[in-house]
Amino acid sequence: MIGDFVLELVNAPGTSTVTLPGASPSARLTWVSKFGAIRTPCFYIMDDTVGNVEWGVGTYLPGSPAQVSRDRVLGNSQGTQPAPLNFTNNNVAIFPMWPSQHQLPMLGNNVGRNVLHNPLFRIVQRGTGLGSSFTTLGYSADRWLIQAAGGTGRTVQSVGWGDPGRTQTLDEDADYGIRYTFTGTNGAGDFEWFGQRVENLRRFSGKLLTMSCWLRTAGANFPRIAMAVQPSYGSGGSPSPAGFAFAGITPPIQSVFNRYAFTVLVPTSIGKTFGTTAGTDFLQVGWWLSAGSVNSANLGGIGVQSGVVDFWGMQAEIGPAPTPLEKPDPQVDMNRCQRFACKLNLTAQSPAVGFMMTPFPFPQVMRATPSITNITAGTGSNASGPTEVAQDNTAGRFQINASAASGSWSGRVSLYSADL
Repeated sequence: MIGDFVLELVNAPGTSTVTLPGASPSARLTWVSKFGAIRTPCFYIMDDTVGNVEWGVGTYLPGSPAQVSRDRVLGNSQGTQPAPLNFTNNNVAIFPMWPSQHQLPMLGNNVGRNVLHNPLFRIVQRGTGLGSSFTTLGYSADRWLIQAAGGTGRTVQSVGWGDPGRTQTLDEDADYGIRYTFTGTNGAGDFEWFGQRVENLRRFSGKLLTMSCWLRTAGANFPRIAMAVQPSYGSGGSPSPAGFAFAGITPPIQSVFNRYAFTVLVPTSIGKTFGTTAGTDFLQVGWWLSAGSVNSANLGGIGVQSGVVDFWGMQAEIGPAPTPLEKPDPQVDMNRCQRFACKLNLTAQSPAVGFMMTPFPFPQVMRATPSITNITAGTGSNASGPTEVAQDNTAGRFQINASAASGSWSGRVSLYSADL
């Protein structure tokens, strides 16, 4: 987290965790007035005004007094990082911010910063499209997974925000989002989770990843949302077990949209055994809504919760700080989603009695050979017994096989889905 106008002055903090005095200079805020009683990962800068400056990722630790731990020193004026500087002067300023010069390279990289697909929830190929509701585990809006254990049921709905959502986010693109309604239960392994699997785990190995999003509650409860990543090393053979890294937990979310951001160090993949099935490793980037005792201790003590949470503007980016939300062009967004799922309204035809074999290209070369489902029974004349065969996926196509009945011409029109 970062915070405007937050600053406190500490005396000779040395190289250790900083104990906050709980007082601030005129026109500034204390850490506790900004972050309250919630343990919160944060960015910090320390400056003794005589040339010694340090910046890094820490943790705000509420208490009497509150503290800031210097978990990972990312830079300092003496070039000794990751070793912390030894501050021996009085009145060393500490504030939750990130040096602006280190933002510039990330801001300049305005395409491809966000590794999440469909971050604005504009694409909903499953169900009936925008406005669909999903009550079973699996995919909801494109690329967004629902995972849970226990609970008394959940509804994940594509919802239009209208002008109130655009006003609260100050963003005209805040058009549609996800409303997640849930009731957690207190079984030890029970949980509610919403997130995305990002392929190619190695590109995140040992890197800082910043997760951010807009959240609000649409119900009477004010739950907290925990963010975490889970490296999965794929399938086949004997891959290393999945890892886990906690990013942070929000304060109780409010009834208006606010943006929340946390940074996590993704565990290194060096020394890990990947599965023998190519392309099955991924980084699972997730938002936890409720957790029983098995998971809660690793998620900032989130505990068992119930509520209605609205999600919008999801982002995960390599780097130590959140940057403005990257909003991909709708066509680019659709292409990314169709790499994993698509729908096709197709016609198979044959000019004579006999066997029909009609190939069709996918709109986008898919990540792997998909499962093909005939959504409708199909309509047409003189055709029977269709089967679908995913074939030659490197060329991005599949074929329909059907028997032509009597007559000089046969055909069939069907709606299909291809899904991974």
